[in-house]
Amino acid sequence: MSVESAAQMVYSARTGAGLSQAELARRAHTSRPAIARYESGSTEPTLPVLRRILQAAGADVKFVPNPDQGRRVAEVCELADAIVRSRSGSFPFDDSPDWPVFKNIAKQNA
Repeated sequence: MSVESAAQMVYSARTGAGLSQAELARRAHTSRPAIARYESGSTEPTLPVLRRILQAAGADVKFVPNPDQGRRVAEVCELADAIVRSRSGSFPFDDSPDWPVFKNIAKQNA
């Protein structure tokens, strides 16, 4: 299985949905030049922006860690969880629909 770049994902999602750059930009609440930069690879979108763009094109989006990095990801998740909970009592990503999935995948690949 190959891993697509963000540029490939944005382009594939947009063209697969039959959208122009301008229409995708409108739906994703960004600009057409931003979509062009993401598609060309000259700018990398953040994960939240990439998710918003892909969802605006109708893609079903789930981010999963690379299995080769599972152990490190699991350790980082546990450490971040412990630090934030010790300071505030809750973790800021607990409400994110991907956080439990991300943590479970990381633990499975540890």
